[in-house]
Amino acid sequence: TYFAYSEGFKGGGFVQRVFPPKTEVPAFEPETATVYEIGFKWNGFEDRLFLAASGFHTQYDNLQIQINDGIAPVTRNAAAAEIDGFEAEATIAPAEGWLVNAGVGYLDAGYTELDPRQNFTTDIRSITLDNKLVNAPKWSTSLGVQYDYAMGSGWGNLVGRVDWSYRSRTYKDAMNFPEVSQAGYSLVDLSLTWLSQDGAWEVSLFGKNVADERYLSSGFANALTQGWGSGVVGRPAEFGASVAYNFGN
Repeated sequence: TYFAYSEGFKGGGFVQRVFPPKTEVPAFEPETATVYEIGFKWNGFEDRLFLAASGFHTQYDNLQIQINDGIAPVTRNAAAAEIDGFEAEATIAPAEGWLVNAGVGYLDAGYTELDPRQNFTTDIRSITLDNKLVNAPKWSTSLGVQYDYAMGSGWGNLVGRVDWSYRSRTYKDAMNFPEVSQAGYSLVDLSLTWLSQDGAWEVSLFGKNVADERYLSSGFANALTQGWGSGVVGRPAEFGASVAYNFGN
């Protein structure tokens, strides 16, 4: 079991893209974070089961966010925000050659205070205490299943693996525009790897995002002055092969 306390910061700075021109260059203050965490790690059943879980509380002060001020995006300090959540994971070896990994995470993230000195109404949608933090899904889960088959007679091992992950809805901008938000989605990866008996060679066939799920990894909207939104789309389905040689053997 453990308890952890930590502090961190992100430096302040100046906004370099300013349009229309202003009499003073917009600046933003450093962002600070304080984190409290409590949890445990446990293994048993002859090391066939490993469990870990933790709960945490994160307090942000002078949280840095990006909004529109005219045409150009600017960074401002939103004041205070909090994230409460938990994570749990398990690794299970149920039988010879089998390995199962599973995990779940929960976040309750939001603003607790807005700086009255800042103007958060420069776009057609205001930031309020009801807004969600950027890229903070309420739920995230994962599951991986692996089987390691010993081929015998010096032929090495054949390892097959399936990985599945899920993230609930995430907002990609501080204004929470639905056009650049991402609904919950799942990703599936597959791999089949041959390992030589001496561990020197490794040959893999793999598929990433095999269901070709389309999703936004980031996004931003400028609705008031230009009426557009943009996003970076996650990588599509990919299939390939790789060969590696370990010179240390």
